[in-house]
Amino acid sequence: MYLPILFPIFLLPGPGLSQLPNFWLVYMKLDSYDPEYRHQAGGVFTTPSGDPSWQCDDETYDSGIWPNRDDVSGDKTGMRCDPSNDVGFPLYRDPLEVVEFNTGKFWAGHQTIYSDRDYGMYDIDGHKTAQCYGEWAVSSVLYAQYVKTTANGETVNRSIVFDLDCKFDEKSYTIKGSTMFHCESLT
Repeated sequence: MYLPILFPIFLLPGPGLSQLPNFWLVYMKLDSYDPEYRHQAGGVFTTPSGDPSWQCDDETYDSGIWPNRDDVSGDKTGMRCDPSNDVGFPLYRDPLEVVEFNTGKFWAGHQTIYSDRDYGMYDIDGHKTAQCYGEWAVSSVLYAQYVKTTANGETVNRSIVFDLDCKFDEKSYTIKGSTMFHCESLT
């Protein structure tokens, strides 16, 4: 088990949810050969000014990935998706009916995003802390880089897809994934 390394564009531990910023939740898969093999996959929280983007640099390489888990209750950190279907690149997790994450003492603690509650994000006490968007317009702009139609006819728009093959600073790695949600704080 590893503890994600958090850098400036990624969310750092904060004083509490009273200062919850707007953020993107991104699904990222990293495979590295530098010289030992390293594989990480899971959720990344980022608060860029504008859309999230990645490039071949140390900051991207050291992204704080909260790993996929079947259980994130109690002191188990990571991200759980229900259903947990791995549908491959670029979505990896689809559909996004429930996304639960636990960052422990780091921002934002234990939170869950529910599709049947209009993609609201709720803390462990059931308080709504953010409204998330993943399949609709974000800040009145509809992104269309990756759009698909589900079996029941809904349009799923994952906004931003990334696929990097990097050789940087004597490291060789690939980073793939897509945005899952943009969340706007209610606190």
